[in-house]
Formats: sequence, C-alpha cells, structure tokens
Amino acid sequence: MIIINAASLQDLFAETPEEKERWERQKRRKQIKEQKVSEPYKLSLYSGIKSLDPNNLPETFVLDPNKSEQKLLWFTHMFIRGYNPVEYAKGHGDVLLTYQLDCKRHYKIVEYDDGTKEERQDEEIASKAEPTENSKFMTLIPYTIELPDGWWFTYKDEKFIGCSIPLTITKDMLSPSEIPE
Repeated sequence: MIIINAASLQDLFAETPEEKERWERQKRRKQIKEQKVSEPYKLSLYSGIKSLDPNNLPETFVLDPNKSEQKLLWFTHMFIRGYNPVEYAKGHGDVLLTYQLDCKRHYKIVEYDDGTKEERQDEEIASKAEPTENSKFMTLIPYTIELPDGWWFTYKDEKFIGCSIPLTITKDMLSPSEIPE
C-alpha cells in the first residue's frame, strides 16, 4: 500500500513552477499566531406566506409561530442545500417575506512566519454544530454561523431555519411571490 500525504498530492498536481514553489513555501512555514474571531453577520431569510394581502396590513404586525400549524416559522437561506432559497419560498406562499437575521460568524485567523494569513475553522465552536439535530450552529468551512436564541438550523438535510419566537414584520419586508412563467 502506498500512502501519499496531502502535500505530496499538491506537488503532483502543481501545474506551474510558481504553484510548486507556493506549495513548497506552505510546507515550510510555521504558525506563529492565532486569533479567534466572532463577528456580527447578517443572514437573509425567505419565507412564503399564504393568504396574506400586503395591501390590507398595518405598517407593522407580528407573525406568531404559536398560531402556525407546526408552531414554527420556517425560512430558507442562501446556504440551504438543494434548492434556490427565494424560488422555494415563492412557491410556498402568495407573499414573499424577506427577513434579515442578525447572527454571529466564528472563525480563526492564523498567521505564519512568512507573513501570510489564513482564515481557519474554529474547531471549538464548530464542534457545537449537530448535523442530525436542530442546532444553533452550522459549519460552512472555514466559518461557523451561530443563530440567536429561538432560531436554529433544522435537522433536515436541507438545513432550513426554524423560528419559535414571534417576529415583528414591516410591510417593506413583503413582496408578491408570483413566479414568472
């Protein structure tokens, strides 16, 4: 059995002398500093709402998950697997709700002795993601997204976002969800 390490594979597939030199430098460099980063992150969420006439609504109103069938508000997002998030939401309601959710994004910045920096996954935070259960965390290498309380990435393979808290909605978050033919 032949074991080839990742660096050897990179050497094999480097197409130019510059690429080969870059891989050689990366193999020789040493990590000198690591900084954990937790920063604000906005995630656009989409939901189709049935039987709602945006022309006959007050400027603000509340969507209450307790009045929904599953006691949840469901959203798609740009990281959903297998669907166009906007088209999926449009197909599930007469009105498209676009909601901006304030989240956190976690990662590490690693600095090397050659002066280069890389964004890397923060393994401690990433380990909180539960791919087969509802979880406030979702890993998108090198980042881990953390949702606020009352929100989670669902256990489903597509990773919809569920919300169990009432949301204040303004009319400017709504648009007709007709899909052009």
